[in-house]
Amino acid sequence: MKKKIFKDVYINLLSSFIFLFAIQILYYPEVSKQFSEHFFGEFIYIITIINLVGSLIGGTISNVFLKNYSTWKMNNTHFQKFSSLLYISIVIFLVFLLGCLIFNKQQLLGITFSNQDVLYIFLITLFNQMRVILTTWLRAKLDYKVIFLLNIVVSGIYCLGWMLLRMNIPLNVFQILFFAEFSFFVVFLLVDKSHIRIFHVFNKIYEKKLYYSVVLLLFSSIFYTLYKYVDRVLIGHFMSLEFIPIFYVANITGLIFAVPFNVLSNVVFSYIAQKNTIEKNQLKLLLYIPFLLFIFLFVISSFLGPVLIEHLYPEYYVEAMSIFKILNLGNALLVLDYLIRGFIIKYYSEGYKVISDFIALSFFIGVSVVFFESSLVSFAYGYTVGIIVKCLYNYSLLIVYFRKVIKS
Repeated sequence: MKKKIFKDVYINLLSSFIFLFAIQILYYPEVSKQFSEHFFGEFIYIITIINLVGSLIGGTISNVFLKNYSTWKMNNTHFQKFSSLLYISIVIFLVFLLGCLIFNKQQLLGITFSNQDVLYIFLITLFNQMRVILTTWLRAKLDYKVIFLLNIVVSGIYCLGWMLLRMNIPLNVFQILFFAEFSFFVVFLLVDKSHIRIFHVFNKIYEKKLYYSVVLLLFSSIFYTLYKYVDRVLIGHFMSLEFIPIFYVANITGLIFAVPFNVLSNVVFSYIAQKNTIEKNQLKLLLYIPFLLFIFLFVISSFLGPVLIEHLYPEYYVEAMSIFKILNLGNALLVLDYLIRGFIIKYYSEGYKVISDFIALSFFIGVSVVFFESSLVSFAYGYTVGIIVKCLYNYSLLIVYFRKVIKS
């Protein structure tokens, strides 16, 4: 089992790095070079909305499924429950209707897109949401080789877009995003034969507990995804779209270096989801390893971050460095959140996760507004303080659970 876990971690790390390289190292920087700063600001803003909705709905359904997977698999109802959750996610998506997130903001911020672009954005968001959920299905089955294949396909589309931009061939940047997300869905249908069962007619769910879980984790996802992307929304509202790329660039290195730990968290959560108990030795690892990884990530990103920013986004380097150190501390602390959040979802009630994410978002907005002086520094402090408080709360829950296990 241990050998398979390490193998899955390795495969998932490799596929995530390939995907990350195609997007963050190749495609996005090339978009920033080929288009104006204002357009790149609009582009990042729309990507933020797409990821926010995809993470919000897809993340909620994924967490509900993984939390209950071991029980559903034992009762042989995991196909039925997953297909029902899949269709529930589409209903939630239609209720939100992208008009609430795009059309109003489009008028408010002066963002103008053609009807074709709006259609692409709508479809990208829908398939992005599906990618998150279908990846969770593969994670629950511990089928990381298929995830690797799908990430290779999606990354290939982004690399193609990068080459076309480099060759100065006229290109709709949202078209590449659409083909990338759609290709994941098509290849999934071709490779994973279980789709015949998970895409059948919607099954009615009468369990109030399941709906309760969806609603609570939906609120948790709202707070969590807002925390990840609210800086761009606030900056776009209080300052200007031109400042969004600066914050994004200053924040990107920590997020890139945190990717392997997020991947590790996903693999660990998928294995935790296989059973309803956790061993004492595993709890000890959760207590000690996050701190060591935090120190490692903070030191590495402090040295390599500035080099990476100067190479990828030289035009934003000076402005980004003014807030880099503050954001770097917060991003290094994300390791604790990544490694502990799956444990909290599985072994605590959903309400604890809601409180955790609400605390982070409240401190982020509160600190940013209190110290707001028309500068990015206030948002950087808000981002980091929110993570610090959230990590303290999550870690205290882990300690409480560990003591209960020791006593029993």
